[in-house]
Formats: sequence, C-alpha cells, structure tokens
Amino acid sequence: MLIIFPQDSTLNRHGDQAYMEDAIHKAGGASNFEVIITYPDKETQIPLSYQYTYTLMGNEIVVTFDIVNPDEVNAS
Repeated sequence: MLIIFPQDSTLNRHGDQAYMEDAIHKAGGASNFEVIITYPDKETQIPLSYQYTYTLMGNEIVVTFDIVNPDEVNAS
C-alpha cells in the first residue's frame, strides 16, 4: 500500500512516524492498516493530522500525528 500526502520531513524521517514505520518493518509488517487524514477545510491540500490504526503482532495500535516539525515542538 502506498499513501502519499504532505507532511513535515523531520516527522517522516526522525520523529514518531519513523519509529512507527521501523517497528512495523522489524515485525515483518502490519495488518488491518487504516489511515484517517484530517484537513482543516475543503480548500487546503495540507492536512492537520492523520491517524493510523493497524494490527502489529496481534495488538491493535492507534496512533495520531499532528503535521508539525517534532524538533520545533520539542524545543520548547
């Protein structure tokens, strides 16, 4: 499955999403994968957040990410 949508590059490469993707890879994959993308309005192409729900090694995981740079958020 391939899902493409705008997001902060730091979140994608080094943040919690990168950790989630690594955990899925190390487990040999996930099942029942669902993504809900939330937009602020009907005009913008940039989402506010997204939520993943998936099953990993028999456990259902639900995680939500805001579309932000985690380094900037964690700096304060």
